[in-house]
Amino acid sequence: MKLFLALELQGSTARFVKFLEAAASSGADAAVLCGDLTGSAVVPIVRTSSGHCHCTLADGRVDITTQEELARVKASVEKGGDYWIVQSDDEFRQTCADPAIVEMLFKSATFERLNEWMQIADDHLRKHPQRVLIAAGTGDWPFVDGVIARSEFLEPCDNSVITIDGHEVVTSSLGPPTRWSAPREVPEDELGTRLRTLCAQVQRPENAVVCLTSDCKAAAKALRDFKPLLRVHRLTPGPMGTSHRSGPTLSLDPGPQLTESEDSSLRAVVAVLGDRTVEEWSFVTV
Repeated sequence: MKLFLALELQGSTARFVKFLEAAASSGADAAVLCGDLTGSAVVPIVRTSSGHCHCTLADGRVDITTQEELARVKASVEKGGDYWIVQSDDEFRQTCADPAIVEMLFKSATFERLNEWMQIADDHLRKHPQRVLIAAGTGDWPFVDGVIARSEFLEPCDNSVITIDGHEVVTSSLGPPTRWSAPREVPEDELGTRLRTLCAQVQRPENAVVCLTSDCKAAAKALRDFKPLLRVHRLTPGPMGTSHRSGPTLSLDPGPQLTESEDSSLRAVVAVLGDRTVEEWSFVTV
């Protein structure tokens, strides 16, 4: 069985399209996408009384005087996975003064883009049939699951065990407490218990594939006892893909998706699995 696996698209529509297209062209029996699915910020584009706009990007303030420049800025923000919103000076000041407004705008933009993704996926999979499993990540709000469930063809797989050609795929969006207080964080003891309960549903651990978006002591301990065939997760902070073997388990980390505004490249893993063996694997960037 051939699998195409990717993590952390972080809101980039261009990256999501690449995931679908690369998975199809790879000839994989199935593709697996795990979160985080959402971007990390809303970028206000402030329209002044003169009619011109400005915003702040990673490189500093950007002044926008034409519709062409505005379109380029919007495209740049979207390409990196974040969201933009055009506001007047007064609206911008009100937003800055009220965190509740920021959260509302953030959730609204996330909801809208994910709905676009579901339509893109359904249109693609209607023409190019393939099993595509998808799960949110630790940083994704709970409502993301409801948006995914509306897709006609994508298969929600969070906190579940799904069998593909004799191999069981286990995914979980849960993560340990961090300084970011992500929506799906749980105490490490609870995380370990829930992962062990999930893994206990697997019939053949020696052929199992585990996809996690976080790495912590609780997860490592649960999987050390479980001993899956393959684990795909964020293993290191390094920019390149890495591999590590612990007993019968091969761990693969495709590396982080780059978040620079002009980079929409996709990092992924292609793995060919046999009975109790990973016959071959490779990191790909598209």
